[in-house]
Amino acid sequence: MKCKFLIIIIFFLSACNQNEVQNITIGKTLVENHSYSQNRLLIKNIEGVLAQESKFLPMLLEYDCGGAAGCYDLGNVIVQIINKIGEEKFIAMVKELNNAEKEELRGFINVGLEYGDSLHKNRKNRTFESEFPTLFKEININHR
Repeated sequence: MKCKFLIIIIFFLSACNQNEVQNITIGKTLVENHSYSQNRLLIKNIEGVLAQESKFLPMLLEYDCGGAAGCYDLGNVIVQIINKIGEEKFIAMVKELNNAEKEELRGFINVGLEYGDSLHKNRKNRTFESEFPTLFKEININHR
């Protein structure tokens, strides 16, 4: 009986995963393939970055997106965050990242622009440099 109850609780909690936070859409793979506690962690990190608390950006970059489509979804989340808070405010947080974290961010932004952000799907040839030129420049300072 306890086992059945536990299974029901786990199923209920995973069904309660949030797919949006402050108008930032979280892709299906990140929502469905993660536990309730993983989803809560993702939500906390997104909210922290939206509040421009620098400590949350590295935590968002380290979030286990599960590879492939989940990481494309995370890249899309990051692109949406940049669009929502603005490039300059996002850059203030990026300045505190180390080179490895900046490289990770670059990858997420690239896949987020390529596969996500439904507001701009009709625009082709979206690149990191063309969409976020100041951020692109900041990430490439003292790199390589």
